[in-house]
Amino acid sequence: MNRDEKAAETYLISQIRETKIYEPDGNIPPDFSLGSSIGVEVRRLNQNYFDGWTVEGLEQLDFSIHKSLRTVLTSYDKRYAGQSYWIGVQYERPFRGKTKKIKADMKKALDGFLEQGEHTPCSLHVNENVELTVFASRPVPNRIFRHAISSDDDSGGGVIQIYIDNITHCITEKTAKVKPHREGYCAWWLILVDNMGMGLIADETDEVKSALLSLGAFTRVIVINHSGTECLLDMRINSIVEK
Repeated sequence: MNRDEKAAETYLISQIRETKIYEPDGNIPPDFSLGSSIGVEVRRLNQNYFDGWTVEGLEQLDFSIHKSLRTVLTSYDKRYAGQSYWIGVQYERPFRGKTKKIKADMKKALDGFLEQGEHTPCSLHVNENVELTVFASRPVPNRIFRHAISSDDDSGGGVIQIYIDNITHCITEKTAKVKPHREGYCAWWLILVDNMGMGLIADETDEVKSALLSLGAFTRVIVINHSGTECLLDMRINSIVEK
């Protein structure tokens, strides 16, 4: 099981009496079966960037940017001459640059900073999607640049709308995935493991429920925390839970 499936298993064990089987039909939906009548699919609930028909998990660019930045910053260590700096990175989508190109652009911006001896703090233009900010730091032996902060301009926003948009996306995606297998079970549930970590209060939960007009192929959609110890949102068709 992956981390999200383990969280879902923890939740099912604590809340559901029926016999639970992991991948009852092999490596196809569902991820779990409850008894012999309910199929349960599991998915990570993450924040996505929506651009027309393009959907991209924010963590995809996050990982690429931070990996590239870490590689570039450490490449300067041998040039240490007694001065260190903190580096902040700000970025936004759509981003279609190749990793090799973004590394070269970051290095060009940092080389220019060192050559020109600019005062800090200062901003360095990398490309149309990425900007670096340089702050003064106490000297750290053999480290010229250290990563301090990151700012994803596409992250955040109205909490309620973020949950609505991303839950809707998960329902649509998973509905398509279970479609060829729907006849194998009387009902289907979807468990979403919240990796956005924003949280919802009672009034916000009601707003999210009222905005989700369709649960797709599912009669119940449950949002749990990342450890599977708490139910954050429980949406059911006609408030009926299959027994």
